[in-house]
Amino acid sequence: MGVSLPQRSDRYQKMYEVAKEYYMILQEAKSADFSRKKEIKKRLDELSAPFSDNVAYHAFLEMERLAAGLGCSNKPEEK
Repeated sequence: MGVSLPQRSDRYQKMYEVAKEYYMILQEAKSADFSRKKEIKKRLDELSAPFSDNVAYHAFLEMERLAAGLGCSNKPEEK
């Protein structure tokens, strides 16, 4: 077809960038204290919210979050 690199939609590119940031934040959470983890959880919610209509993508991010020990998104804070 003569196309060296297929073009990706803006949404696809945004999802890719969000996933990269999401993973970097999950790595930071490993050594974060309780207060910082609360901030991290909020940021993870902000990152994933625009893509909640994409069930597979949203579920994947959620599973990574659970694996990192940060609980489910939009879950009431535990005391």
